[in-house]
Amino acid sequence: MSNSFTPADKRWFKEFLSVFDGVNLRSDTSACMRCPDPHGRHTHGDETPSMTADLSQNGSGPTALLRCHSQQCDVGAVLEAVGKELADLYPGDQGGKELNALPGCTLADFAASKRVPVDFLSGEFVGLKESTYPCKVSQRRVPAVWIPYMDESGGVVAERYRTGLHKPTTGEDTRFRWKKGATLTLYGRNWLDVARDAGYAFLCEGESDCIACWFHNVPAIGIPGAHAWGNEWGAILDGIDTLIVTVEDKAGEQLFKAVSACERLAGRLERTVIR
Repeated sequence: MSNSFTPADKRWFKEFLSVFDGVNLRSDTSACMRCPDPHGRHTHGDETPSMTADLSQNGSGPTALLRCHSQQCDVGAVLEAVGKELADLYPGDQGGKELNALPGCTLADFAASKRVPVDFLSGEFVGLKESTYPCKVSQRRVPAVWIPYMDESGGVVAERYRTGLHKPTTGEDTRFRWKKGATLTLYGRNWLDVARDAGYAFLCEGESDCIACWFHNVPAIGIPGAHAWGNEWGAILDGIDTLIVTVEDKAGEQLFKAVSACERLAGRLERTVIR
């Protein structure tokens, strides 16, 4: 299960545990500790730690699961006793104290989350690089992954930054930022020759699914967001016999509806549902 979490998730989990007393790490995703009295920073008085904490995955991404095995204390009260709140159980929220702050993302974190080697990500045909991006909320620069949008010759025509791994449960989506003045285009145009030779390509929302396909030698082209399709991009996809749109959620359904309205793609579209 620990393979489901990035190094950043595990660092966050250890930092989260630092406010508790008597922490005993059983692994980098599991620990036990003494449960604080919900009415103050006192423990139940037991010699053996009575509370467990586990790093888990839910629909919003990583979360810390707390459970008091001694008196079944309310989690909200436990968090209040150590100066935290329910939002602090999720790393993407910044505890609600810095709403819309950029959490930051390193190349190693991105590689671990997508299970793709750093060497592949930083190679010539993907070209990701370590960078930073200024956060207006925290007034500091945070780690970011620089993502080049290349044309057919490999020239960079737009630049995007990955500034977080997980979509926050509240506030705006702080995972992506475009370089000022960027003109949106399809992602992975430098892979179009591969797609034409293969006779097909997956049309994916965003960069991550494209990169995963490329790593497994599957032709793919990315659309920068479910609402970002432009019918003028249909000409870029000329010469590819079959275009397979991946549908994972409502955004995927919106994407398929948008590309289906492009006359230039008529007769070449297929739809595949991923659950």
